[in-house]
Amino acid sequence: MFEDSDITKVSIRKEFQGMKLSNILMEDCFKRVKNAGCNKINLEVRVDNVKAINLYKKHGFKEVYVRK
Repeated sequence: MFEDSDITKVSIRKEFQGMKLSNILMEDCFKRVKNAGCNKINLEVRVDNVKAINLYKKHGFKEVYVRK
């Protein structure tokens, strides 16, 4: 139905961090996007959010643009 999708926020409450829940959320997101017929996922992340950047890179995201 849509060509692109956007992830606006992925967050885990502090008491649940470190349990690999973000990986589960990302995998579920990919399944939903694929089932919806989307070809591309876009997201933005602050350059200082190293944990998020590493999570996204682990799931195949690539840096396309850095906003000033």
